[in-house]
Amino acid sequence: MPITSKAQQRLMYAAAAGKVKDGPSKKVAKEFIAATPKKAMQDLPEKASGRNTGKKQMVMKRKGGY
Repeated sequence: MPITSKAQQRLMYAAAAGKVKDGPSKKVAKEFIAATPKKAMQDLPEKASGRNTGKKQMVMKRKGGY
């Protein structure tokens, strides 16, 4: 899975170096870095928008009538 933003890029490089306490493991960080082409890293946005992250938003529905 490629890196989607500059913020995520900084996190992955810090995790790969072992500087992150509560974050992705070194192995996962190295996989992200390897999956991202070097040319694509230059054009990354500072933060990924909600649509580009691949996460689905959950909609909570109330049951009952309260």
